Amino acid sequence: MLARNLRHTPEKVRAMVDWTPGDFVGFQFSMEQPQGPHASVHFILGGDLAGQCPAGSPPDCFPQPTFSANEPLFFFHHAMVDKVWFDWQKKNPANFWAYTGGSVQNLTSLQALKDYPNGMPPKLTLDSVIPADGMFPEVTIRDVMNTTGGYLCYVYE
Repeated sequence: MLARNLRHTPEKVRAMVDWTPGDFVGFQFSMEQPQGPHASVHFILGGDLAGQCPAGSPPDCFPQPTFSANEPLFFFHHAMVDKVWFDWQKKNPANFWAYTGGSVQNLTSLQALKDYPNGMPPKLTLDSVIPADGMFPEVTIRDVMNTTGGYLCYVYE
């Protein structure tokens, strides 16, 4: 019998979208906490999606989030995360441009997540450039906050 995760019901996701207007830190923490709808799916599915070293890796391989994209479900999962973000942005005008975060992801402990739910310093702003390593033009965080303006062109129904 398959078990289901009762933390990801439509009602729970709606409650997260209805989060305090303009509280990006709270919204992101609710998504990223170990039981949240973003982080927990990585752990529930395991393997590459959980950041485990892929089969055949060298013995000194260090588990890390960059392996997640090796799993095809990663793209479906992140489309859902993006849709929830889109819904949160549209829920209240105070949410649309709400953003703060650090540039260093710290996964060392639950306390680190509580202290820096949006990443450790140095801080990023809407005008911070997203590195693309030559794969596509580098843009700012502001450039990708609006799915129908500027760099992006898509909507959710």
